[in-house]
Amino acid sequence: MTQVDDCIRGDRIGKRANDWYVWVMCPECGVKRWVLRWHIKLPNFTGLCLACNARRNIKNRLKGKEDRMKKEDRMKEGVGSMKTEEQIREEIARQERTLTMVKEATFPMPVKEAAIEASINALKWVLDGKEE
Repeated sequence: MTQVDDCIRGDRIGKRANDWYVWVMCPECGVKRWVLRWHIKLPNFTGLCLACNARRNIKNRLKGKEDRMKKEDRMKEGVGSMKTEEQIREEIARQERTLTMVKEATFPMPVKEAAIEASINALKWVLDGKEE
């Protein structure tokens, strides 16, 4: 009978002959299985079986949903990708400097000009919406 931490070549257990396997036990449910020896040496190896690992991932995902703030709350607190008016004005100025550099370039770049102008217009639209 195999003991936990027994090491054996793969061909003796019906797996690839060149690989070495270790008999491990899941720390949560006690299920025993063969695992590749190099997997055990990985820093993120937990020893959990597939079922326990899936259960843990579901718990973490549900916990994350409870901890996340709603979009309205983030907007009120100014957290996340929301920019202040000053940041938007700086972005508009930076985009306008880029636009003048593109227009002064010796080779034509109509697509780039249109994209930059669209970005500037969108930022101005956002800024107008904040001032109201």
